[in-house]
Amino acid sequence: MKRVGGLKQQIEAGVTETTPDGRTPHEQWTEILDAARPLFREQAACWEEEIKPQFADEGIQIQTLDELTESQQTRLRDHFEESVLPTLTPLAFDPAHPFPFISNLSLSLAVLSRETTDEELTFTRIKIPQNQPRFVEVPETDHNYVLIEDVIEANLDLLLPNVNIVDVSKFKVTRNAEVRRDEEVAEDLINMIEEVLEQRRFATVVRVEVAADMPEQSVSVLKEQLDVTDAEVFYREGPIDFRSLFELTEITRPDLKAPSWTPQPHPRIMRGPGVDPRDEPADIFTEIEQDDILVHHPYHSFEGTVHHFLEAAAHDPDVLAVKAAIYRTASDSKVIQSLIDAADNGKQVAVMVELKARFDEQNNLEWVRRLEEEGIHVAYGTVGLKTHTKTALVVRQEDEGVQLYSHVGTGNYHSETAKGYVDLGVLTSNHDIGQDLTKVFNSFTGPTLSNQFRELLIAPVTMRERFTQRIRRE
Repeated sequence: MKRVGGLKQQIEAGVTETTPDGRTPHEQWTEILDAARPLFREQAACWEEEIKPQFADEGIQIQTLDELTESQQTRLRDHFEESVLPTLTPLAFDPAHPFPFISNLSLSLAVLSRETTDEELTFTRIKIPQNQPRFVEVPETDHNYVLIEDVIEANLDLLLPNVNIVDVSKFKVTRNAEVRRDEEVAEDLINMIEEVLEQRRFATVVRVEVAADMPEQSVSVLKEQLDVTDAEVFYREGPIDFRSLFELTEITRPDLKAPSWTPQPHPRIMRGPGVDPRDEPADIFTEIEQDDILVHHPYHSFEGTVHHFLEAAAHDPDVLAVKAAIYRTASDSKVIQSLIDAADNGKQVAVMVELKARFDEQNNLEWVRRLEEEGIHVAYGTVGLKTHTKTALVVRQEDEGVQLYSHVGTGNYHSETAKGYVDLGVLTSNHDIGQDLTKVFNSFTGPTLSNQFRELLIAPVTMRERFTQRIRRE
């Protein structure tokens, strides 16, 4: 969505500069589309020849409606009339109706129909509802399913009465996600991101996937109205859009699933989810001061390590300040709540939330507003750069003076992805790392980025140079 879309923008702008390997934007675009077509064919073959047969071997059938009994079809028709039909909106395209807006990644039916035999065909778009299960369980069976678009197609006479339906074909639209704005001239980064999100909804179409047997008239309508070329139309065998296959993982068949992994407490901390850190708020800091703690997700619990570190800081009376850099976080983020708790408890709290985190912009905007409502100072990233760091800094008053405790990691402060993604992080009281992080956070809120760092490699100021030095040293 974003790479191909970016190339299409360059082509439309007349860019002809070549990449280091000598390809123009148009050549890259053409080669990408040519390379993608065989992948779609392989995907369809994998579904038909491997996945469906393996499901069938285990008693899970993905069926077509003509394989069902009359009784099953009748009950599915009742289900359609009661639960699906009210959610559908047929959108005709004719002199009295403009071509409907097709949202990104939405699956639709293209219907050609006429009221009388001598009348011209009318194109109607029907969006497949995304808030209902894609796989509909067949009545009178145990784990047999049909696709919801097939149920809709079989019962279109209830949605489009008194017309002669000539053809029904499925299609899906992919829009460009690479909406570019000049941050240097933007007066307000939040307003800019909101505009980008709005523009992304209506961005240029970069691909249209259509059923292999879609008639030329429907294809022509889509090409003309969505302004795409023949090269951007992909003819698909089998189902279009396999993202919904995740629904099948919810089938209650534990014998077909690998045992789920439960992240474990770190042996140095031994604090699990649900333990109130206010009971012994200094424990984790004592452990970190004794020696660095390496955390390895998903094997170590995120809640019992990184979140525990921030939660303990929020409630420790000796903590003076808490700072964190957020790239992506959960929709019900306990990390954000810990930062709010810290502010409520009188700590100085500063948070950098990267508004340009791709496809998480809306979520991050909402967190920015929530943090600012709580009186927390929030920075939105760095103009011209995307801040991808995942770091936190805790400033604590101790008998020997002020001590800096740091977390530096590769993974987002996201409790859900930390259960599956493999990431490393370190909790440390190393003074140089703490000083480096202090400079990093000052750069988020201040006017410039320091170029003097002792331990951390910071892009774009020191990382490349230090990497090059190490390569040459070897």
